[in-house]
Amino acid sequence: MSQRIPYLDHRFKNFLAGFLIFALVCIVPVSFLNAAPVKKTAKDSQGNTVELPGTPQRIVSLVPSAAEILVRIGAGSNLLGTTYHDVSLKGSEKRAIIGGFFNPSIARVNASLCVRIVVV
Repeated sequence: MSQRIPYLDHRFKNFLAGFLIFALVCIVPVSFLNAAPVKKTAKDSQGNTVELPGTPQRIVSLVPSAAEILVRIGAGSNLLGTTYHDVSLKGSEKRAIIGGFFNPSIARVNASLCVRIVVV
């Protein structure tokens, strides 16, 4: 009769478990890299449909309350410029001050920040 070697079964089970974990962690997410970006649509205050090709990465906010909301929902790292009314927001030392609520420097917004979306 053939004898079973217990440590061999244990090693094989460990190998199989490790391979499955590797497959789940490394191979499966690669299939999502080729997925097309999801387009986002919204309606503005005039009823116009605005379509964004994906999540905006470079944002300027001319409205202090909108800037605060962006920071609180976790988009503060994408917020590149704010008004001088927003200096107390978390991370404001890293953001460009583009002027005030009533007198923003549009030239500075266009020239230096290369923004994708401006919140007015």
